Amino acid sequence: VLESSLDGIMVLDQDGRVLECNSAARRLFGCQGRRCVHHRAGQLFSGITMPTPSMTDKPPRPVETLGKRADGSTFPIEVGLALIRDRAGWGQFVATIRDLTDRKRRERSIEALTFVDDLTGLYNRRGFSMFASQLIRLAARTRQERVRRPLEASTSRASSTAKDELPKWTRPISPSPSRTGRGVSR
Repeated sequence: VLESSLDGIMVLDQDGRVLECNSAARRLFGCQGRRCVHHRAGQLFSGITMPTPSMTDKPPRPVETLGKRADGSTFPIEVGLALIRDRAGWGQFVATIRDLTDRKRRERSIEALTFVDDLTGLYNRRGFSMFASQLIRLAARTRQERVRRPLEASTSRASSTAKDELPKWTRPISPSPSRTGRGVSR
């Protein structure tokens, strides 16, 4: 039964040591032969709390976490634990491990479709809005006086220089007393 499963299956003792594992678990974690045996579960995957006898008979829900291969690389997995009770009421655990790499890759590609147009590869309205709001937040966080002052000074110099270089006929006309109605006698 263990060897025919596509999911990794491990038998753990109360301390989380691996007592037995199937070929799918060895393949997932990159263990050759029986090298997975005698490892602690914490060396192979993290974020799993071993159930205690005081916990209910209901098995804990599967947990998504990261698995760690023999070469040190990590990959997303789902781990489910079930208690195997002996006559004394306490026993061993069976851990079922499912590799989530393909599912996570598909989720990322579906999420990317919500932000990018499939035909053009450009941001769609939602993607552009999200990207623009991130840039605005980043600009607000990183805005500093030493950056803003030179920019403001250069734009004010440019506008005054540009105004002086304009031909007379394009400059704004300043109102003279005769044009405003003042000084006009009746």
